[in-house]
Amino acid sequence: MALSFCDDLHATGKIAIWQIEESTQFYCDFLDIAPSQVATQSNATHPQKQLEWLASRTCLKYLCQAMRIPFTGVSKDQHNNPSLLSNTAQISITHTDRYVACGIDTTQAIGLDIEKVSTKFLKVKHKYLHPDEQHSDDLQALCVYWCAKESLYKWHGLKNLSFKEHIFIEPFAQNASLLQAQVMPPDHRHSVHQLGVYYIEDYILTTTKQHLYDTKAF
Repeated sequence: MALSFCDDLHATGKIAIWQIEESTQFYCDFLDIAPSQVATQSNATHPQKQLEWLASRTCLKYLCQAMRIPFTGVSKDQHNNPSLLSNTAQISITHTDRYVACGIDTTQAIGLDIEKVSTKFLKVKHKYLHPDEQHSDDLQALCVYWCAKESLYKWHGLKNLSFKEHIFIEPFAQNASLLQAQVMPPDHRHSVHQLGVYYIEDYILTTTKQHLYDTKAF
């Protein structure tokens, strides 16, 4: 089993990172899914996307077992947010071509994102960074910004957030393991968060760790 990393976020939250290196049959056996059902259940036609879907569900099932939570599958709401079919614990799922990651929290919402450091973030930084955040062309930092904002977007769970206008990341040092951020949606209470950052080769994973407090919207 290619479990790369498992960590406690706090007393009620845990994350796991899984490297995709097994065969489709391995994942199907672990999930008790017939290979012929993968395309339908994953809603994917490309073999790589199907493999990522299988690996993400395998990682999530492993994490459920580690937390003694029953796993019977995943559903999605009208905003495409995933949830467990058999438990009220909050979950988040993210995947790339090489790694998948999952998070579970039994008491509060959770969001996480994993991305490979790449020049694509330099090309689009003006689309997701507020002018006050556009102070660096460092690819790792730009990737951290993106992952952190995506994690908070997932935590929020709704579709009315702009990465550039509503999610702000406080300045952070190179290779920072913790971030502080604010989510400031229109016409809603603002919230302050702590996020964790993990560096896996040339990939970066961020996850919400703690919803610190709310402030009044102005």
